[in-house]
Amino acid sequence: MIPVKCCCTKAVVPTVVFFILALGLPLPAVAQESVSGSPGAATQRTVIDFSDLAWQEALAPAAARAPKVIHSPLPGPWGRTLPGQLAGPADAQTSATTPSAVAPRLAPFSPAPSSSFAALGDNLPTIPPDTHGAVGPNHLMVTLNTQVHIQDRMGNAANMFFPMSLQAFWAPLGNPNTFDPKVLYDPVAGRWMFTAMADAQSTTSSVLIGVSQTSDPTGMWNLYRIDADAGDTLWADYPSMGFNKDWIVVQVNMFTIAGNLFARSHIYVFDKADLYAAGTGQFTLLQDPSGFTQVPAITHDNALSTMYLLETWTTSQLRLSTITGAVGSETLTPGVAFPSSPDAWAFGLPDNSAPQMGSVIGIMTNDGRIQNVVYRNASLWTTHTVFLPAAAPTRSAVQWWQITPTG
Repeated sequence: MIPVKCCCTKAVVPTVVFFILALGLPLPAVAQESVSGSPGAATQRTVIDFSDLAWQEALAPAAARAPKVIHSPLPGPWGRTLPGQLAGPADAQTSATTPSAVAPRLAPFSPAPSSSFAALGDNLPTIPPDTHGAVGPNHLMVTLNTQVHIQDRMGNAANMFFPMSLQAFWAPLGNPNTFDPKVLYDPVAGRWMFTAMADAQSTTSSVLIGVSQTSDPTGMWNLYRIDADAGDTLWADYPSMGFNKDWIVVQVNMFTIAGNLFARSHIYVFDKADLYAAGTGQFTLLQDPSGFTQVPAITHDNALSTMYLLETWTTSQLRLSTITGAVGSETLTPGVAFPSSPDAWAFGLPDNSAPQMGSVIGIMTNDGRIQNVVYRNASLWTTHTVFLPAAAPTRSAVQWWQITPTG
């Protein structure tokens, strides 16, 4: 199942704005001028002991919270929809599960896993659970909108008090209302990194980021909270995270608090060394009014000084951007290249379009934005969900990309 992310809040149902990439209204496939950022630092920071927090929560469980409500599909930047995108056949949900609509199963190219076990099960207070996770040399760390769990690589809980709630992990930063968690592991430095959003559609909207002090995620963490908008008119949603030798980069989509309309992309370029040293949470904020869900690369080349970001641009193109420069003086260059496909796709379907064994009810795959990008062996690698056929989609599929740094 391909994870999809939605903003959640326990009391506010955000206005739905559909993300579209306009057919017949092509966006310019040209590089824009480079933009400089503004320096910043965390508004709040603290150090926690992960296991101690889990123990405290186990001794005094938090009161049950009202179920969180999501918007669906995900909010988008333009406020208009693809022609025909939401007008598929009435029985699209059922027809997507018929054998004729399912591609034949191919032989796997990856080796079989050395072990297989259940990770963190959904406890059902939110839809979707927003599953995310990462693997280190000794641990698996999985996050949901509701919980955080750490296991060893054989599936055993790393602590008798795990899992713990997502809310409890971030509570030392002022008890924010948290959602959209993502976690990664830095194999060179041996550190975990964790981000989440806080306080949706609120003047206290914040970007949260934490890094472990060692390769053991059950130990000490440095936590930071960043005010999403000093003007208190915008809120931050749906983080994308990547890293290289110099930076941890978190991109978020900014929406107006009033009306929930897309405003711009914020890209927080954190000084990785500062976070790892329990510093003040130094970052450069880069803003891009044309960007949306620009995913920074997980960079497996510790000599590479460029950060690549990839996003869906049209229904046949991606947009590649770069961050370059010295730490503290970073520059964003949007649209250095526009990798394209000869085969168009649609961006979304309203129905649950992925077939599910043993049920006529499909799995909801939401839309075609990029979720994850990896830089390895001089290429960028990514996959995303697409919907086919492009003109009148009835099914979802996985589209794979291998892209050179020049696009």
